[in-house]
Amino acid sequence: MTKNNYDQYKTTLVYLPPKIVQQPPLGIATVAGHLKACGYQVDQLDLNLELHLEEKFNSLFDESQRKNWEFSPLYRLMIKPKLNQFLDKWAKTLSSSNSRIIGFSAFHHNVPVILDLSTRVKKLSPEKIIVIGGPQTTYDSKSLQHESIDFLIIGDGEVILENLLNALINNQHPNTVEGISYKSNNQWTNTSSRKNTLDLNKIAPPEFKDFKLDQYPELFIPLETSRGCVYRCTFCSETVMFSPFRFKKAEFTYKEIKTLQKDIGTHSNFFYFTDSLINGHIKELDRLCDIMIKNNDYIHWGGKASIRDKMTREFLQKLYDAGCRLLDFGIESAAPNVLKDMKKSFTRDVASRVIKDCYEIGIQVHLMWIVGFPTETEDDHNISLDFVKENHPYIHAISPGYGCTVHDPRADLMQNPEKYGIYWKWGGIFKSPHSWYSKVTTPSIRKRRVKEFHKLCHDLKMKVW
Repeated sequence: MTKNNYDQYKTTLVYLPPKIVQQPPLGIATVAGHLKACGYQVDQLDLNLELHLEEKFNSLFDESQRKNWEFSPLYRLMIKPKLNQFLDKWAKTLSSSNSRIIGFSAFHHNVPVILDLSTRVKKLSPEKIIVIGGPQTTYDSKSLQHESIDFLIIGDGEVILENLLNALINNQHPNTVEGISYKSNNQWTNTSSRKNTLDLNKIAPPEFKDFKLDQYPELFIPLETSRGCVYRCTFCSETVMFSPFRFKKAEFTYKEIKTLQKDIGTHSNFFYFTDSLINGHIKELDRLCDIMIKNNDYIHWGGKASIRDKMTREFLQKLYDAGCRLLDFGIESAAPNVLKDMKKSFTRDVASRVIKDCYEIGIQVHLMWIVGFPTETEDDHNISLDFVKENHPYIHAISPGYGCTVHDPRADLMQNPEKYGIYWKWGGIFKSPHSWYSKVTTPSIRKRRVKEFHKLCHDLKMKVW
């Protein structure tokens, strides 16, 4: 194919709100890096950042606003009227661009705004080809099967979008591309699924040069060292979605870090590994630490990790020596019964030990919590509160959330709700993620427990994210 063929399918990748702004969006940056390495022209727009920089709209990013973004009726009532001016401006920008492909990264919380903006772009420029990728297309592609959308990417976005662009260039039918859903004569068709066989050691580094890095309030450079998860927590579907678990070799990760440092300069002193867990492959993480320590680099980094026996004090010290300064642990609960029902593999004692060791070594600990799991009794709730009281001196920050939701269609909670006693009133006519009941909890009970959790954190003067 000639360069002109590639130019015909220039692509603009777009990241829409609402998302906490700390780092440029890795998803579209990774796809952009791969497509550019393949010869395609790609632009990127972080419209999430653009909205966040408008101070009067900062309240829209509060966690309490999430439901107003997620559900179409609430979006139309609470969000859309406030964003109309922005949406019109964004639509004009995209429709007047010289990109033929407009791609959006979809999450559960931004589906309504994607469909709204896509409709406006199509109205102004019907010839634009609108493609949606991201986690939501794998979670629930039907939620994005809309008249304004042309293609959905289901799986590893880098290679599937590349294959779709190649097919469009060569005038091939979309049904030749694995891992997509496409619209034809107002009907949606799924092609055969594509196995997640992308070798993470063979893709180009993410492309961050399109972003205004100096405008991110707390800049972490995101980086992926693995994809998927080695656990099967009952509230999550990452293992299902991204199976098999894949990881980058330590040497490849280190080379990628050095490449990004060279490309983006002073903005790259802190890297945040966005993996489901950075310690999914302990030996490779250990090897990465060896390389960093040997090269004596000024690199600080952090990421999400699982609490496990292998996170010994000696190993945690090695992480610190290699530059680790922050670990986000998805502890979710401290009650043995709830941990068992979540299929968590650690005990309360191990969690206490790891948290205290991190603090004493110098690694900040951030705990993510799920309040109101379907089998969480009042005693279980109090066990979690007691755990926080006992360990709060060692915890840098905590995220109690806004109560356990049941919305992930591939998670065991949604696949087998009867196993956890989950049900919705009125036959599930209004089956929202927050309105479910179980034998031991109700929406009002969870709301009260969340308030108690937040009050405890406030009383203990803990940082709440």
